Amino acid sequence: MAGWEDVIRGFLLRTNPREIPDSTLARAAVLLPLVDFAGHEPLVLLTRRTEHVRHHKGQISFPGGARDGAESLETTALRETAEELGIDPGRVQLLGRFHDYLSTSGFRVTVFVGLLDSAERLSPSEVEVASVLTVPLRFFVETTPESRKMRRESVEADVYFYEWEGEVIWGFTARILKEFGEGLRGIVDCGLREAE
Repeated sequence: MAGWEDVIRGFLLRTNPREIPDSTLARAAVLLPLVDFAGHEPLVLLTRRTEHVRHHKGQISFPGGARDGAESLETTALRETAEELGIDPGRVQLLGRFHDYLSTSGFRVTVFVGLLDSAERLSPSEVEVASVLTVPLRFFVETTPESRKMRRESVEADVYFYEWEGEVIWGFTARILKEFGEGLRGIVDCGLREAE
């Protein structure tokens, strides 16, 4: 049986990433970081943003941010992960690109999925990261999030919510995890459970 990282890499290779064609939008990238937990099921590494950041204060999010100059979007995702969590880019194995998303702060955000060697040896930025949490990827594959209609600037949209051990993951992050989990849900024997 293929390892779960091979399954996810294959899923991303078969996915035609949705791109937002509006070239007037500022570009940004995030990393959807997966951790191989002692050779068992993968965990999603998430951060809670501090109250000191400019956007999405206090929310649970992926590491990421705005592109710096003409750097590649992969570089943006890895640089921001290093700045926020102290993870050297050499510790991240990129598995592939996922979709583009439009953030409420007006950025066109590209999502990359990466594998970390461990969730240890993190050095979270005190300015940007209030806390770090890990959630089994299986949770997002098997769970349907709560959906609520919310209005922002006269536009009504579905906003998704997950609850995990008292933490609420919602909005932009939840939308990405919903689509990623749904994509993996259709894969038979996706290798997300610990081998018996």
